[in-house]
Amino acid sequence: MSEGQHPFEAAGLGVAPFRVVDVENRVGPIRYGNTVVGAPGQPMGACDYCGRGIAQCFMVKGSDGSLFTVGCDCVRKTNDKRLVRAVNREKQAQKRRRQDERISAARELLETDGVLRLVFEKMECPNPASPAPNALEWAEWMMRHAGYAGKMGVTRKIEKVAKGLGHE
Repeated sequence: MSEGQHPFEAAGLGVAPFRVVDVENRVGPIRYGNTVVGAPGQPMGACDYCGRGIAQCFMVKGSDGSLFTVGCDCVRKTNDKRLVRAVNREKQAQKRRRQDERISAARELLETDGVLRLVFEKMECPNPASPAPNALEWAEWMMRHAGYAGKMGVTRKIEKVAKGLGHE
């Protein structure tokens, strides 16, 4: 590799500058017609730079139009600030989407599961400064009015109690 040459360029993947054009999660099992391949959660993508199996595939385009797939670790190793920022933004957005899904699932469980509601109703309010008489009213109020961190705190509490009740 010559001085200042981008590692992806040196590997023959294309010509710098590079940009992330798409992101895809490729995990098993994947169905091809009547055939199913891969175990649940198994990475089903491959990094064109290092050859390792990857689950989160970043499609990168070179200035010459070349298109290749790499993992986040290989992007970070390049020290290409623009690519690293794009990868970090996408990883943060995915984390946020997963947390939003958890909050929605916890909110729905609290609204629909009678046994869980009864357990929360009998529990003491976890916040002594709250005017809520029990954990159920506190959790409902938090899910409507709290910020992100507060909703995640209630979500973890709901998940813990639900797990104790034998829910997944």
